[in-house]
Parts: sequence; structure tokens; C-alpha cells
Amino acid sequence: MKEVKLRVGKQRLSDVPISRFILGNFIESGFGRQVSGMWAEMLFNRSFIDAPPYNGGWVRLRREYYNENAPFWHSGYEEFDWELIDEHSARSRTRGFDSFKGMDSLLVSYDGKGKTGGIRQRGLFVKASVLYDLSFFGGFSGARISPSIKGFAQVDKAALESKEVKVVLREEKNPDSILFSRTFAFTCLQQQFGAEISLPQYTGRAVLEISFEWQGGIMLSWASLMPRNNVRGWKKEVVELLKEAAVPIIRFPGGCFTSFFDWRRSVGPRSGRGAMEDYNWRVLEENDVGIDEFLDLCHEIECEPQICINMMTSTPFKAAELVEYCNGPEDSCMGRFRRENGAVRKNRVTYWEMENEPFRKWSAVQYAEKVVEFAAAMRSVDPSIQIMMAYYAGYELEWLPQMLEIAGHNINYVIHRSSDRPFIAKALSVLREYNAEHGTSIRQVNTEWIGELNAPEPFPDSDIPHEWVWGMDTSGADYKKLLSFRQIHWFYALNVAGRVLDHLSYGGEFFSANFNNCVNTWGQNIIESAKEGAWFSPPGRVFRFFVGIEENKYPLQTDLEEQEGVFATAQACETADGKGINLYVVNYGREELKLSLSMFGEYTVDSAEVLSAPDRLSRCTLHRDEVALKRSAVNSRIAPLIEPLSVTTLYLRA
Repeated sequence: MKEVKLRVGKQRLSDVPISRFILGNFIESGFGRQVSGMWAEMLFNRSFIDAPPYNGGWVRLRREYYNENAPFWHSGYEEFDWELIDEHSARSRTRGFDSFKGMDSLLVSYDGKGKTGGIRQRGLFVKASVLYDLSFFGGFSGARISPSIKGFAQVDKAALESKEVKVVLREEKNPDSILFSRTFAFTCLQQQFGAEISLPQYTGRAVLEISFEWQGGIMLSWASLMPRNNVRGWKKEVVELLKEAAVPIIRFPGGCFTSFFDWRRSVGPRSGRGAMEDYNWRVLEENDVGIDEFLDLCHEIECEPQICINMMTSTPFKAAELVEYCNGPEDSCMGRFRRENGAVRKNRVTYWEMENEPFRKWSAVQYAEKVVEFAAAMRSVDPSIQIMMAYYAGYELEWLPQMLEIAGHNINYVIHRSSDRPFIAKALSVLREYNAEHGTSIRQVNTEWIGELNAPEPFPDSDIPHEWVWGMDTSGADYKKLLSFRQIHWFYALNVAGRVLDHLSYGGEFFSANFNNCVNTWGQNIIESAKEGAWFSPPGRVFRFFVGIEENKYPLQTDLEEQEGVFATAQACETADGKGINLYVVNYGREELKLSLSMFGEYTVDSAEVLSAPDRLSRCTLHRDEVALKRSAVNSRIAPLIEPLSVTTLYLRA
């Protein structure tokens, strides 16, 4: 055990109250298995398009190693595309015909020489006593003949012809066990079919087949299989965890996806939206989750939406239209469009981020000028919106004064992705000077951050580097060097907790921070969502631990003695009622710490909460959670011992 001195002074580090938005989050479309891990749709590639193959993406792992052996892996990362039932079936596209969802439909043909033709999808997971809604849109291929309306002679009786198509759900390991079977009458015109599926006794993996026994072909535009207990399309268990984490603000739709996002294509009936191409990550974006679905989620979990605006491949006019679609009155042009789409606005969008990584296209000065142009158009629709301008990567702090000179009166926040205390101190100094001179109140935000990737102490396993650098070779099966290997474990969660303390220390001049990401980003997330269920990751347990952070009002001067072999950080905050202090301590090390606490007044440690795990490589899975939360009453002026590998809150009262 090491004894370490910790002094809490009366001096406030900021006179602006701490913002609850520092526990924000981030959903990026077209990235990893993030949206699909949150959305209740069970079918992969439900629009039957030629889905792009896995290409390594952010995780930088070759295809042959992207499987259940990868450390981050669970069934939420599986992508079982549609496959032909046998060699007597073939697939193609109608190419410009039957453009019900996208520009064409899937055509599945069968030569009649086998037992049956059609397609199937493996890897579904169903649960007993859950109702599922199956729906699909299809018809048989051939001449498009219209049946006559009532009162007229039938011109062509072939229009009344129908052909049987069977939909079967089988157990994956025991294909002879049929869980559901229904025959549908396809006609030469595509139409929607549906059925309710109830499986009172079976829980497990299943295969869905769409098959027919006659020679010819069927056209399919889309299919869907969703549990009925979804929350406006979102997975019920994910929504419950988001509520438990009390996420205060969520950024959407990117990330890199923002720069090619056409918001108009993301609204309206989902059965008519074509899938979107993600030009950056080259993955399937089904386009079931658009602006309205995102705002529905925010309303459901009572959080603020933060929309990232496409500036690179869009226009100020289109951005203004989106603001009106989100916030405009019912009788406005976009309000009528919104009503036609069946969307009901329950909350407005206040926070708007001006592009993601704009340095990809513009210089700092060019971008600032573009911000002015876009902001003017957007505020002509809603003057009350608040706007965020980036100054990271190619721009950096040196450019901030010039960017403020151009756009300062058009923005409310500036964005940088560094949260390091020395950097933020300099940035806040620049903002204070500008605000004092121009009568503004611009604040700092970080709209996309990850925790520190280094471990303070070497690991007993020498194959795990305790320092990690971007560009590390992960092309082979050396899983211990993967970025995701670090992010799924408890030591990374401790680093995340330390960053939250940094954000606390800045007070409300640092307004918000969006953790990267929300769900299923190869471990870089707060929630894991497999087909079998959802749970908090180690960073998610940290975010859950800090729920109620708005009880803090001002950060106080907090000095933790530097000492060899001590790996810890701390931050004290004055409570909102002014009668207490909340002291947060993160112990990254494997050794217990004894605090020698020096306070500016007479305080008693009333109670304590401790989040800890037995090992730096501890983690959370669906059926095993190695992270434990303990609460205890203390009622002492002597600070309790700080456990190894822990996040601790000491509640001090005068």
C-alpha cells in the first residue's frame, strides 16, 4: 500500500457551472455494426443489394481474422448475407425495373431441376415467447399485367394468375425442425406480404428461407423481420441501457458518413428508401435509421440531439431545409413534408455541428467562411439554433483566432478532439480573450473522443504492449495488438474515467463531449449488442457510474501528489447545494492507495461508491460481468482506502 497526499482547495477552476453534456455519445451510420446493433431489424441486407465485402475498416484486421476468434467478437458482428438455396438457383438484378426500394429489385431464378429454388439467410437468433413481424415485398417475374377494375371485363386473365412462394424458418443446427412455414400467393405485380411469427418454446439460431418449386423467377424488393417489442424500431434492450446511462446528448449521423449524407434520402417510408453508399468505410448502410428515427430515439431516452451537417457535398439551402424539417412549424414547406412522412416533432434540435473533419476539403480560413455562409442560411429558418465550428487536425490552435475573427459572431461553440488539460487551458484562454473583446460567450466542446490507449504499467503478458501507437501492424492474427483488444478491457475503461475527470475540471466553459462510440464499434463503445442481448461494456459501466454528474456545480483546485509507482488522478467538485464536495479518484494501478486528505474546511466522508475489477484485462460479456459496483456508508473524517484498479466517488459533507 502506498500513501499519497491529496489536497482540495477552495479555489474554483471555473466560475461556469459544470455541464451534464460532458457525458454525451455518438452514433455513426455506415460504420462498423453500430446502427444495426441498435436497430431491431434482424435481417442483414434486407433490401437484397450487392453488399460490399468487409474491407478491414477502422479495426484494420484482414478478412480471414475477422471472426469469432477476434477479442471484440460477438454475434452482433456477424454478417450472413442472402445465399442461394442450391446450384439450380441464380440471382441477378432487374436493373432499372421494379424500383420500390432503390433503383431495382433482386431477381431469383430457378431452372426446375432441383427440389426447390430460392434464397436463405443463416445466423438469425430468435427467442421463445417473443412475437416477430415478418414482412416482404415481391412478385413473380414476367409480363406486368394489370387486372381490370370492378365492372369491366377482364382483359387478360393471366393477370389473375398466382404462384406459390413459401417462407420457412428452420432451426439452424437441425434443419428438419421447422419453426414456422407459410405459403404466399405471388402475382406478376410486386406487393407486400406479412405474417406474425410466434415461437413459444424455441430459443436459438435459425435460418429463414424464401423458396418456390416451379421453374421461373421471383422478384424481391425488401424483407423485414423484427421483434414486436421494439421501441419505434429500436432494440428494446438497447433503449433500456441508454436510459440507464442517462446519455444527455447524442451526435448523428457521423463521423465520416456526414460528408456524403443526403438527409432527404433518409426520411419517408423505410420500405421506399434505397440503401446508402458509405464512400469512406465502404460498408452497407441500410438507411432504415434516418433523421426521424434518430429524433424518435432522442425523445424516448430524453436526450438532446446533435446533428452533424454535411457541408462538403451539400449546400447551405439544403442545410436550411433540414433545420426547417427538424424545427419548422407545421405549415412551413418542410413542416408539411415532415407531416407527409408521418413524423411528429416532440422536441427540437438545438445543437448543429458544422461538418466532420472539414480539413479534408478546405483550409482553416475557407472553412470558417463556409461556416458563416451555412450558419446564415440555417439561422434564417431558426435563429435560436446553436452552432459548433471545428478547429482540429489541419487547423489546430494557431488558426483559432483567425477563424474566430471570421465566424465568431456566427457560432456558439468551437470543437477540438484533444481533451488534454494543458491544451484545453490554452484554448480556453483564447476563447476568454475573444469573448471579452467581442461580447460573445463561445465555449469549447469535443464532439468525438476516445480514451487514452496506453497502460501506465507494463502487462505481465509481454505480448501486450503497454504503449500503443496508431499504425501498429494488426494485419495478422496478433489480436493482442488490436486497438479493440485495448478498448474491451477494464484498463481502457479506467482511462475513460480519467478523461471524464479532465472534462469535469474545465467547468462549463467546456460544454460537451461525445464519446466515440455508442454501440458495437469493435469494443470502442459503451454498449455491446449481440443478437442474444445487450449489455454495458467496461466504458459503459464507467458512464453509468457517473450518472448524476449534474449534481456537481463547480470544479475545485485538486492536487494529487506525484509519486513513483502511483498511477492515479483525482478531481473534487463543489455540489450544487453548496453543502458538500464530491471527490472522484481513479486508481489505474494494481496497488491500493491510502489517501492523506487535506481540505480547506471541516468535511466528513459521508459515503463512498467504488467501481472496480480484479484485473486490468477484466471485461463484460452477456453472461459474465467482471466489473463490480459497491456502495458504503463511511461517516468519517478519514478518507477510506482507494482500491486498486478502481473509480471511486467520495461524498464529503460539511
